[in-house]
Amino acid sequence: MLSTQILQVAIRPDVTVDELVLACQNDPAFVARLLAHINSGYYASQATITSLQQGVTVLGVRRVRNLALATAVADLTPNSPDGDNMLALCLRRGIAARLIAQRLGKPSPEDYFSIGMLAEVGLLARMLDDATNAGQLARAPAAMRVMLERARGFEGHPTLGGNLAKAWGLDPDFSVAIQSHHDRTPPPGERARVLWLAERIAGVIEGGDPSTNRTEAMEAAMTLALKPEDVDGILKALPELLLQKTAALNRRLPPQLDMELLMRDANVALIEINRSYADLVLQLQGVIQDRERLAEELRQANDQLAVVAMTDPLTGLQNRRAFQDSLIRDLAQTERQSSALTLILVDADHFKKVNDTYGHRGGDTVLRVLADVLRESTRSSDVAARVGGEEFALILPQTDAGNALVVAERVRTRFAARKIILEDGRIVKATVSLGMATAKSPNCRGLDKALYEKADQALYAAKASGRNRVQAAPNP
Repeated sequence: MLSTQILQVAIRPDVTVDELVLACQNDPAFVARLLAHINSGYYASQATITSLQQGVTVLGVRRVRNLALATAVADLTPNSPDGDNMLALCLRRGIAARLIAQRLGKPSPEDYFSIGMLAEVGLLARMLDDATNAGQLARAPAAMRVMLERARGFEGHPTLGGNLAKAWGLDPDFSVAIQSHHDRTPPPGERARVLWLAERIAGVIEGGDPSTNRTEAMEAAMTLALKPEDVDGILKALPELLLQKTAALNRRLPPQLDMELLMRDANVALIEINRSYADLVLQLQGVIQDRERLAEELRQANDQLAVVAMTDPLTGLQNRRAFQDSLIRDLAQTERQSSALTLILVDADHFKKVNDTYGHRGGDTVLRVLADVLRESTRSSDVAARVGGEEFALILPQTDAGNALVVAERVRTRFAARKIILEDGRIVKATVSLGMATAKSPNCRGLDKALYEKADQALYAAKASGRNRVQAAPNP
């Protein structure tokens, strides 16, 4: 959409006249609307401006850039009551940000208009995809929109808008300002703080209890060293400036309520409705927080179940299912890295005799000690698993046969030297036999079954040769 392209160019603080003209010239109708805006009573230029170059000369590049931005946003909003309201939200924040910057004595207050115009770009983007939901959210009191989005399962429009700013390659300050304009506390950064206050001033007019909203806006203003009368001055100027701006864009809004009308007794019923709405929203917020807490607890429980499903309960090592997944994964990675992987199978010698002599509890103790030895003898990147009753496996990524032999001998000698003390105080001495096989890149992806068979054959050979030894499979 061309208006979106123009918006991306116009928002850049360092945009040049030539870039701005080039972005707009492919849409003569857009240029005509922009020139009509420039020649409107809002800017009160003395001479009729007939080209963008002339407009820059008269008004300056910053003002023309912001006019292009406002015109692009107006083009993106539907010509409907919801579209008019969305345009008003954008313009209200742009005007408020500019007025705040002026009162703070910022050198380029027009730049803050651009930031304000983009505050609701996430909500505007949602309107382009889902006009009904976005329109309903835009009509809700400003302070409640993000919470209502969460209640509907949507991504918050500040996050969505900040991500759009990043995707467009805008100054990081824009993204931070947009993402944080609904924060509870003032965000870091000059631009972000101005937009944060502009949001609260705009919110006074956009539903809820105006008295409470005005007080909150004044408290927010004091964090930026503004006085309560500054807030009142901006609130007084906003309605008329907004109508002038939308008229310049050839859009019409209904008369805007000023603070006097908002605070009149005639609006007490409306205020009470808003207060009831606010109470309902607070209750809904509690429901959302409970739902999110339960969702997090469920996620953690699922994570724990996933770990349990892949873990041998006796030793805490990976079980056979997890081992098979790890071997497939690591063989594929070995091929990508053009390296080697060695699989070592470990089997406790004469384990039936251990069980017969010391009972199954004694046998379990032996297996747990063997698991400890495997953990102690390997790296964090290696995989240790229990794949059968007394059979274990080690996956050693990026390890050739020579280095794997060192690991295998370490396991064998450490376990043979370990004094295994049973619950009744008896000491058990046990040994293991090990068979190993190595796969090398290329063409090692998918060799999990073949590699296991080779390592198993080597293990059988180690046992047949007398046990308590390491046997390597022949090189392929």
